[in-house]
Amino acid sequence: MTGGDGGSAGWPGWGCGADPGRQAGWGRGDGACGGRFAVGYAYWSVRVVSYLIDFLACAAPNIIAGVVAPGSPRLQLGLAVLSLALLGYNRWYLAGRTGQSWGRRLMGIHLFLLDTTTPVGPLRAFLRDLAHALDSLPFFLGWFWPIWDRRRQTFADKAARTAVLAG
Repeated sequence: MTGGDGGSAGWPGWGCGADPGRQAGWGRGDGACGGRFAVGYAYWSVRVVSYLIDFLACAAPNIIAGVVAPGSPRLQLGLAVLSLALLGYNRWYLAGRTGQSWGRRLMGIHLFLLDTTTPVGPLRAFLRDLAHALDSLPFFLGWFWPIWDRRRQTFADKAARTAVLAG
């Protein structure tokens, strides 16, 4: 998809530069992108809320199984499989194809390939989630890295060459 300002973009309004987080005036609608509302890298707090929404949405069947049927291993196994299917659909398939999981959509942020500003694809979304193990080493430092990083990336984002945009 292309932005209406002549540049290539993954989503509307993303075409006024290769590094959307470094644009002058992003998020203010002050004409920095030909009068269009520009975007920047998503804040850490917004990413955390998005992740919590995704986690709760995908873990809901397991939570229900623990409350409703704590002594039924078959039901718990079935709901665990359902949770894994929800996780795969939401975090890998949906986010890989559109850039937005359910939590990202609610928070208005997008996951994209750093060089092209296009959605990452299901395989890279899956591998990026696996790479979040890097964020836990050492002492969960990678999870907090977006607070001070120029592109607000976790270690997994750096490894997968992805970033999360607001807007």
